[in-house]
Amino acid sequence: MTLPGNLHTDTLVVRAEGIVATAMDGQWVMMSVENGRYYSLDPVGSRIWDLIKSPLTVNELVATLLTEYEVEEEQCRTNVTIFLNEMIKKGLVAIV
Repeated sequence: MTLPGNLHTDTLVVRAEGIVATAMDGQWVMMSVENGRYYSLDPVGSRIWDLIKSPLTVNELVATLLTEYEVEEEQCRTNVTIFLNEMIKKGLVAIV
């Protein structure tokens, strides 16, 4: 299944290299060494960041989140896709 952007349900995603990140109060704060910018993630974004420490497919990511949050599958897939596309544009997430 093709998703918005360059993602497919079987696309492998992982944290990009060169990102300095630390957990603060249950949320991730990170800095891109490449562009010198700081970013912070809300709790759900932080959970996604936790999960993609190792490569996961979009499907695996959505399936895990569906077990942890009360959300409809289509809404979860849409939100995850939007989040990942934005993170990829910023150089924080890589497609494997």
